[in-house]
Amino acid sequence: MSAIVTIKGDDGIIVAFDTISYDMDGTVLSTTACKVLPLMELNCIIGSVGAAGVTTALRDKIAAKYADFDDLLAGIVDDFRDVHDDLVQLCWQEPGPTPNATVMLGGWSGQRNQFETYRLSSRDKEIVAEGELSTSPAFSLVPTDGCWVSSAYNAEDMRRFGVDFENEANLINLAVRIVCACRAASSARGTGDFEGVPYGVGGQLQMLLLERGRITQWVTHRWPDEVGKPLDAAAGDPLPDWLTQPSS
Repeated sequence: MSAIVTIKGDDGIIVAFDTISYDMDGTVLSTTACKVLPLMELNCIIGSVGAAGVTTALRDKIAAKYADFDDLLAGIVDDFRDVHDDLVQLCWQEPGPTPNATVMLGGWSGQRNQFETYRLSSRDKEIVAEGELSTSPAFSLVPTDGCWVSSAYNAEDMRRFGVDFENEANLINLAVRIVCACRAASSARGTGDFEGVPYGVGGQLQMLLLERGRITQWVTHRWPDEVGKPLDAAAGDPLPDWLTQPSS
């Protein structure tokens, strides 16, 4: 489980995400598990939160069988279902809840001449859009518009980290602030969709910018999380220095 933020615009898609992975008891297993991968040949990106390894397994499943992003959209639900079935089969003898994941997709649609983002979950998923709560069924490809966040953060952290959807002109800054607010919600027992299981955000804060014919990815912040220890969401600088220093 982790945090992915996507912001879709006319000229491209901005993605911010963390890179931590951890065991069912909350012990940190890795601080560099990249959750979003570029598919340059299809001018798109894929990512996931939830069960570990889904992004790379999907990347392998996709391989070279699609011609473009529109072609991928037609087959991704079946690909994800196969990957999830394999994951459940692998884990069925292990104690604990059924492994689940939510996949994020973003790319350029040649058919509709626009950038598009979607999400796809392995279970029924509650979502909040424009203040309204709804549920989408498992294995349904759902378009997302504007800003989408894979996990929840509370109003107090929204204010604390300066998340301002109305007045923030720099969308990269906005995406970074949201991931940092999600880190503050980390807990050993989780809440909401993660009730009863660990929920954590940490490791590296990576950015990805998808444009037509170009994908740029970089690390913009690091937290001092340690492999083999429980996640301490208060460790390290809560925001990157460049967001806290006054502009000259």
